[in-house]
Amino acid sequence: MNPKVSVLVAAYNVSEYLEKCLESIAQQTYKELEIIIVDDGSTDDTNQICQQFAKSDSRIKLIQQKNAGLSAVRNAGLKVATGDFVMFVDGDDFIDKRMVEELVKQNADIVVCGYKTVPKGDIKAPTNKKLSGQDAAIELLTEQENYMVVSWNKLYRRELFKDIKFPIGKKHEDSLTTYKILAAAKTVVYLDKPLYFYVQRSGSIMDKVGIKERLAIKMDAATEAKKYFAKQPELLQAAEISELLAVFSYLDNIAAGNLKANSKKYYDWLEQNKQQLLKNQFMTPKLETYIKMATKLDGTFYRLFRRIKH
Repeated sequence: MNPKVSVLVAAYNVSEYLEKCLESIAQQTYKELEIIIVDDGSTDDTNQICQQFAKSDSRIKLIQQKNAGLSAVRNAGLKVATGDFVMFVDGDDFIDKRMVEELVKQNADIVVCGYKTVPKGDIKAPTNKKLSGQDAAIELLTEQENYMVVSWNKLYRRELFKDIKFPIGKKHEDSLTTYKILAAAKTVVYLDKPLYFYVQRSGSIMDKVGIKERLAIKMDAATEAKKYFAKQPELLQAAEISELLAVFSYLDNIAAGNLKANSKKYYDWLEQNKQQLLKNQFMTPKLETYIKMATKLDGTFYRLFRRIKH
């Protein structure tokens, strides 16, 4: 018997895109589907479209709630999901008709596929490989490739969310959740096929987040990961690298003029943590060079390097 898949659709003021999204899910080649649409208090025609689809397809469950944000939407969908597996689709995106079938047949706790951005059309796809959940979490923290971080290009065994929820009131909730889910999995498969279509549009959550907030989210994710993995030495070291990458992101954006902030506290942080970081098993030669440059003459070498590079 084929496993059941719950597809959780987040819908908020996406009437222009929602029909294409829901059609792409309803027309999947894989038929053992439960489609859960959560309307997060939309003020346009989103709810009418949801109701029309719900009437025409018995697999659809429609949840209506007051606007509470994407984390609350996903948590609400997870609460009523009954599938063996779950996946997330944002209401302004769409998926390849073979996506669910291709992911299910990999027989893993989590399957990650590539994606295409629309209208740019560039492909962001992982290399075909199979990892343990811990190794996948380490890779996410130390490499931070976008296809690793986002929630929507993945199929998850539903039981992984038993004790893990998306943080309410946080933007970029994926950054604060995905590393936990990966670490909880036994097997993670990366599939080099772009099966998800991410629509870039003005007015989206991503479009509204400025550089200052993006950097703060990156730092928050790293510091939370350090707390979460405090008793798991290898994952803790990966989280420390994640924090280092966040510090360099601040310094690089300050040097490039994208952010007005005092860089001294970040150079001081590097000086204070230098010795421990250089012993970190996930330290790369490039990062080691950057640390050494940034901790000489109060960061003068590193600032010059960044200015030349820009």
